[in-house]
Amino acid sequence: MINLIAARDYDQAYSMLYPGVSDRETFDLVADQINEYFPVTEGYALELIQWDKYTGSNIDNNFIQAQYKVEFDESVFYIGVNWRYNDEGTGFTQFQVVNEKEMREEYAHQ
Repeated sequence: MINLIAARDYDQAYSMLYPGVSDRETFDLVADQINEYFPVTEGYALELIQWDKYTGSNIDNNFIQAQYKVEFDESVFYIGVNWRYNDEGTGFTQFQVVNEKEMREEYAHQ
């Protein structure tokens, strides 16, 4: 997904979503916001911080949560994702991006 965001390839990025999680118009608006907030460039460094796999009591509750650290152009961001998988499909259901500098400033004010 990050490679697709860096390439501004919304068609392929949209195809990585879990079926029905978003309509295309909403996705394009959110992708524009992500690109503005998270102007990732090729050559970024990606580090997996944590991941957990959850298997529910029925197959609809299977998902993976992961957190990554992304560094580029002297910026550091943290990304949290949820990946759902079952007989109906696979794909991202959540994609959250937080700027490390903004996060530290927010916590300093608390």
